[in-house]
Amino acid sequence: MLIKEHLIGDNKKVIVVDNLFPTYLTHHFELFSQESKYKLGATSNKVFSDRSKTFFQCNFYDNDLERFRFHEGGFLYKLKDYISPNLEDVDRSWIVCSSPFTQFQFHCDCNYPGKKSLLYYINREWNQEWGGETLFCDLDGECQFAVSYKPHRIVIFDSEIPHKSAALTTAANQYRFTYVMQMK
Repeated sequence: MLIKEHLIGDNKKVIVVDNLFPTYLTHHFELFSQESKYKLGATSNKVFSDRSKTFFQCNFYDNDLERFRFHEGGFLYKLKDYISPNLEDVDRSWIVCSSPFTQFQFHCDCNYPGKKSLLYYINREWNQEWGGETLFCDLDGECQFAVSYKPHRIVIFDSEIPHKSAALTTAANQYRFTYVMQMK
């Protein structure tokens, strides 16, 4: 496991974690995401109202979080200094399915200080030339930092940091799956 901390804007942290999960779980995450049911019309923020900028999303309900097995094996406990590894602390979670035609805009997941968001890049294979990195900006809207979409990477950040997914190029020959978890 490799952890890197990056400071942006008002000394806000973006944590990037590579190689946390074993192969059997990463295969399960990808299969789960490919077999999930997606709905058009989803947004990242509960109060976001512009439905013209929506995407395909699979919301987690009831026992979906347990079936996804993201908390299995205590691997998230290694990140306890950055997030709570407890299922009870998850406010909401979902998987985003992106294509080169998906449009994203900068947004904050939550405007309350202290809340955390986690992104997990599900795809087992990804060519950097396909794009899809996550862009973070300061409160003035200036892009400060980009995290490359790398298979099985985890990105943890304060939910009040404005961010968005960058566009995928038309060379991308597969969907980009990202698991999103917002903490209470």
